[in-house]
Amino acid sequence: MALTWCVAALLFALKSRAHWAWGLAAGAAFAGAILVRPTNSLLAVPLALALGLSPRAWIAFGLGGVPGAA
Repeated sequence: MALTWCVAALLFALKSRAHWAWGLAAGAAFAGAILVRPTNSLLAVPLALALGLSPRAWIAFGLGGVPGAA
């Protein structure tokens, strides 16, 4: 289950380069991955590289992760 969340987060982060709204899904998947296995927080570095430099994608990523952080 943890691998599925990690792969989904990376896939959605890569898709967020084309459209920023995929950042929401990437953030939610990252939050799910951390809730399943806290050591998946190491995925933050590859996700940062996959998200790119778009500020809208980063904001969407943060907003997508808020429910999991709460």
